[in-house]
Amino acid sequence: MLTSQVKFNLLTREQVMGALKSTGSKDPDVLLAAKEEFASNYRPLKWFGIWGMVCGVLMTMLIILAPLGIPLFFLGVWWFKRAKKNSLLIEQTFSEYCSTCHGENLISSGQIPDLRKLKATDRAKFETTVTNGKNQMPPWKGALNDAQIDSIWSYIRANAHEK
Repeated sequence: MLTSQVKFNLLTREQVMGALKSTGSKDPDVLLAAKEEFASNYRPLKWFGIWGMVCGVLMTMLIILAPLGIPLFFLGVWWFKRAKKNSLLIEQTFSEYCSTCHGENLISSGQIPDLRKLKATDRAKFETTVTNGKNQMPPWKGALNDAQIDSIWSYIRANAHEK
């Protein structure tokens, strides 16, 4: 009699032949059905094997890659903090020099040009206007260095209508 329990033992040819002969039939359909029922007790063993191999590989990779992963984690934290500081510095610079006329978060009152409408191709025009002034805008040459002008331009582009 065949049972339906998961088996973990290694089979011998005699065990398989005995299970097939125990049906008492020579009909191929009966033997095939007996073979499938007998094999069903051992199929989960294949999946346990695959699961074990995958877990083993992942754990090995974890152990091998841990020396790289730990420094990368701290580097990521450092990059994140630096990006946060840069973002804060850009907003402070814009707030200090530009927001009085061009509005908080680049939202203009309508009387001054809306900086969010600047396109990527307007960079030279922007730098000239900031450095030398134009109409009501004072020149910021000497007050803003190139890095500050670059950071303000990056802030404007990040919030522009057209990217």
